[in-house]
Amino acid sequence: MTNVAGPRQPIFLTGVAVDRVMFWVPHPGRQLGMGISILSYNGFATLAVIADARLVPDPEAITAAFNREFAAMLKSVRGPHHEGHKRSPAQ
Repeated sequence: MTNVAGPRQPIFLTGVAVDRVMFWVPHPGRQLGMGISILSYNGFATLAVIADARLVPDPEAITAAFNREFAAMLKSVRGPHHEGHKRSPAQ
């Protein structure tokens, strides 16, 4: 598992703001059952999971749990009536 803090403000490529960025934890074949990467960028966090299907048959459960927990943390910080950005807090 790795967590990388990315830029806190938008970055631009040929004059266009980059919407989101992500990366994958290196996955060296059979030596690693699962890799999880979390990258923050411009106020959002992106979770990426790569897994060996023989060892981790349902990696979607990890991403679903992360999204629920991150949304709960965000709600506790912002309060229940905050009208923020419409994009999901963790994508």
